Amino acid sequence: MNFDSVTKPLKHQQIAQLVVSALEFYGGEAHLDEIIKKVLQLNCQIFEHSKTPEAEIRDAIQKYSSDSKKYRYTDLFQSVYGVNAGKGVWRLRDYSKDDINVSLKEYGDSFNKATSVVQAVPVRLVQRDFRAKLIKKYKSTCPLTGITIPLFLVASHIKPWSKSNDFERQDVDNGILLSVHFDKLFDCGEISFNNEGKILYKSEIIESLVNDNFRLLNNQIQVNERMRDYLSWHRDYFNY
Repeated sequence: MNFDSVTKPLKHQQIAQLVVSALEFYGGEAHLDEIIKKVLQLNCQIFEHSKTPEAEIRDAIQKYSSDSKKYRYTDLFQSVYGVNAGKGVWRLRDYSKDDINVSLKEYGDSFNKATSVVQAVPVRLVQRDFRAKLIKKYKSTCPLTGITIPLFLVASHIKPWSKSNDFERQDVDNGILLSVHFDKLFDCGEISFNNEGKILYKSEIIESLVNDNFRLLNNQIQVNERMRDYLSWHRDYFNY
């Protein structure tokens, strides 16, 4: 296996990961022009020595979609117009973690020793599956603010990804669908929730910030026993 035969597929994977992020930014579906613009915003360094970054992005999308004659790898992207991929509107396909792992295994094993990028796409898709579960559970609505715009909704882990095992990372009870500003406060431990689901504030400053500047429809979320266990971990971790 020569150097180019390794580096080119790895770059395709890196671009595919960026495309996944770009599509998530647009709520799962976007025109090719929007995807290209967002990918370049996310990481322009990957195209530092490329004269045609737009063509490379388009090529990577098509190599990760069975709706294209260039399809070679994992079937990540779906052309909204089917085989007529030239119209350039793409969306993310839905996959379970097992589906992704099986479909990447044969291809990924060849490059595991060269880079950790191989694992980036399945991790991203596991996170997307977790988000899909929370969107269904919360009916696409932040329980605190009532915001329903997908772009402003974040699948917040109660026990963070980095601290969770494989089951906990995908457990819908380990998550809350929060609007971006409350997700940031929760992720940093500036807010938490008690066993009844009532919002807790780390300080009076944060409480005043929320009350004076944020639109809060409810100060309480619905919780079950499993969520109480995760929330107890969150409160302990952030010293409530």
